[in-house]
Amino acid sequence: MESRAKPRCGRWWKRLLLASLALCATLLVSRALLLFADRSGWLKPLGVPFDRPPHFKPLLDSAARPQLDAATGEPLYAIVPAAGHHHGEPGFGRHALTRSKAAGSFRILSIGESTTFGAGYDPALNPAGPTASYSRFLEERLRSGYGRMVEVVNCGRNGYDSHDWASLAAELDAFVPDLLVLYVGHNELKVPNLLGVIEPAVARISRSRLLQRLFGAPQREFIAPPSLLVGPVLSAEQRRFAGALFADGVDALLDAAQTCGIPALVCLPASNVLDHRPRCSIIAAGADAEARQATVAAAGREWEDGALPDLAAAGADSSARGAARATLAAIDDLLQREPAAAILHFRRGRLLLALGDRDGAAAAIQRSQELDDLPERASPDLVALLRQRADAFHVSTVDVAARFERESERGIAGDDLFYDYCHPRLFGHWLIADELLQAIIAARWIAAPAEFHAEREPGAANATPAQRYAAWCERLDINERQSATAVLAQARGYATQLGTRPEVPSAADLANLGEYVDAALGMEPALRSDPFVTVLRALLAAACGERRGARSILEQSSERATAEITAIGALVRGLPGWIAALRSAGIEIAADGRFTWDGE
Repeated sequence: MESRAKPRCGRWWKRLLLASLALCATLLVSRALLLFADRSGWLKPLGVPFDRPPHFKPLLDSAARPQLDAATGEPLYAIVPAAGHHHGEPGFGRHALTRSKAAGSFRILSIGESTTFGAGYDPALNPAGPTASYSRFLEERLRSGYGRMVEVVNCGRNGYDSHDWASLAAELDAFVPDLLVLYVGHNELKVPNLLGVIEPAVARISRSRLLQRLFGAPQREFIAPPSLLVGPVLSAEQRRFAGALFADGVDALLDAAQTCGIPALVCLPASNVLDHRPRCSIIAAGADAEARQATVAAAGREWEDGALPDLAAAGADSSARGAARATLAAIDDLLQREPAAAILHFRRGRLLLALGDRDGAAAAIQRSQELDDLPERASPDLVALLRQRADAFHVSTVDVAARFERESERGIAGDDLFYDYCHPRLFGHWLIADELLQAIIAARWIAAPAEFHAEREPGAANATPAQRYAAWCERLDINERQSATAVLAQARGYATQLGTRPEVPSAADLANLGEYVDAALGMEPALRSDPFVTVLRALLAAACGERRGARSILEQSSERATAEITAIGALVRGLPGWIAALRSAGIEIAADGRFTWDGE
């Protein structure tokens, strides 16, 4: 009987399957080992935070040739090249520098985020006019008072956070600073840093070039949670991890100063705590969570924003005072059941301030900040870490938050000093500079060969801070309305760009445009009556589905500025995206530019 060989196909498939499984197991084990090595610090020499470095980039002219300093002929560098091209000319802050400095000069590097950069008052928004930041005010005042060359170089950048600072710190020594100023802490729980906090493994891959080459740059999308929800967004472990990242970043900068043998000043950042609510409030889980969530959302909501009345003043409306006390009692009762709801503490603080209890209000608002589950500004735990790290390095702190409290109209920093949740108005920048100036004078870092002469500054020696600020603005030819108008110009261009699309602008685009409008109105509230602002607010309301709000805005302003609004309406008629948004709210634009709607 003839024998036949058994087919070997099955053997090959088994071998292929086993090889595939072995390869997958090898990759998984390798990934785990690499992550363990990266976490243990064994790969630290290879770790690079994202792809930002080098932070200081050479300035290039239109022909891509290095731009040179007019005085020394040396190449210029800047962290934000668009701002660096205005490297200290009259009317601009100093954003660029050379590697060496002039003999006898004193160089200060201001390190930080958008507050340091001067968001809202920077060359990106106002390329044809003067710009401002606390760095610029500080440089002008030091040069005036000491009568010598002092450079305060603005090294801030919008969006900087702790994952940038280790590599930035490594570049500082090359630019021979004499003093570092740190103003940091507002971006730690915002994208992109937040993504790594939520997924620590992603953070480690993001900070290691080797791991990114092996596994690719992690792509994660963070969907912002509602402002009030059941259960926390971040666990206690994730908050601790965020704090550890922040402390490591601050340590890198302070260690760089120590290595350079130079002093440093750590600013304790200020925030708009009175007029901006917590970003994310939570309530406890449970069977009736949905009903409790609705109760918390409604309790004292009318006290969440807007101008606060002074109900403690003589002649204040007694019925309004009684209603406020009743609302306060209801919130106090609700807090017995929902003690972790940050928004209730915030509303309670505003009520207490309106009723004349400033200390109680400050404590309640402080508590709301501590309970904010996803803060978009420097939270109390991060400010405490700043103090701790400064103490560890024997570095002085400058308490900007305390200064803002002293200078604010109601004793708690709010819209009078900020144009949004954390970015100071011009007077706020002047106050930061004033605090830094006092610290520098007291330390006598620039004392030799002369003392600081305050009489060289504009304004009377016995003038109030607000009067001295006004005198400096006059000397530097800057003012708040000028800056707000520049922001509105940007908003106009952005709105036109969005309107040329056939569809209603997306939620993200509307949020960005709304930030421009809010910033301009925060800088100069009087612009609310500007016809262009009126139309823009109505367009935003319509596109966001606020049908009655859009009509109300137009109704309230139609009699005051009919001709101007009609002229703007004629322009809007040519923008299909905004026409679609208005129609969704039942609003049409007539041939002559008039806004019309039914009597609903």
